[in-house]
Amino acid sequence: MSKVINKLLIVVLTSIMLLPCSAKSVINVSYNGEKMQLEQQPQKIEGTVLLPLRSLSQFLGYKVNWNSETKQIDIIEGGTSIRLVIDSDKAEVNGKEVKLNVPAQVIEETTYVPLRFVGEALNLDVVWDGKTQTVNLEGKYTLDEENKELLVRTTEGKKF
Repeated sequence: MSKVINKLLIVVLTSIMLLPCSAKSVINVSYNGEKMQLEQQPQKIEGTVLLPLRSLSQFLGYKVNWNSETKQIDIIEGGTSIRLVIDSDKAEVNGKEVKLNVPAQVIEETTYVPLRFVGEALNLDVVWDGKTQTVNLEGKYTLDEENKELLVRTTEGKKF
């Protein structure tokens, strides 16, 4: 009887230890150093991080239009214009065609696009931290709260 209990205990303990490995990891998103609360969870599919397009765009102040007949999404703000079609690996950014490494896709009624495309199309600096599973987005302008100065992101780094 004790052999059966020992084997059962080993099976239970092994299962418990493997549970965290099989759990889906949470991807965090921050913008200019502050954690973003998106309505939908970012996804990681085949090594590519996909972000929920509507909630991210609206958080950043962009207007989002959806055409259900053509499955087309338009994102507009000031001088920026982005057009996507679901399941297409091409997009139009300010009148120029751009290729996506993964097509825009619908997951659980939400449109997702690749992180790399988001950064390039919305002029954001993007850093992926694999250890913490965090996407760090940084806009062109950042407020340095401590010094009360506006930082401008350039190719050479931040400047006052």
